[in-house]
Amino acid sequence: MFRNLLLALVLFNFTTCTSSEINGQGCFTTLKGWSEPKDGRLPFTPMNIIAFTKSGITLNGKKADKVILLDHLTDTKDGLPMTLTVLDPTDAPSCDKLIEHMEMVNKAVDCNRPDACGLGTKDDWENAKTVNDVEPIS
Repeated sequence: MFRNLLLALVLFNFTTCTSSEINGQGCFTTLKGWSEPKDGRLPFTPMNIIAFTKSGITLNGKKADKVILLDHLTDTKDGLPMTLTVLDPTDAPSCDKLIEHMEMVNKAVDCNRPDACGLGTKDDWENAKTVNDVEPIS
């Protein structure tokens, strides 16, 4: 009985979560509108890369606090071409911190817009296929 319940719980988690919903720590990140490198990106898309470090966060490789981050995201949100805002979960200190930053970015950038927000590493996004190269879904 216990084994069946455990198996059902595990299967439920796998069926309700896509690969984009689990980072290296096993954090479930289910915010709508976020994409990942395998989804491809628009050609010539500028990117804001937000990454975690031991001492805080960085924005495009430079140390930033929440005020600087939010100011920059607000300033670039409606630019043309649209900027892809990427959150790298690799060194997130905890699932709570990752989700907190995803929610903050989600509000600042409006990640419900297509191709506005992504989850993954800078290298993965820089090497992602452009939307023109991605196979159409049939």
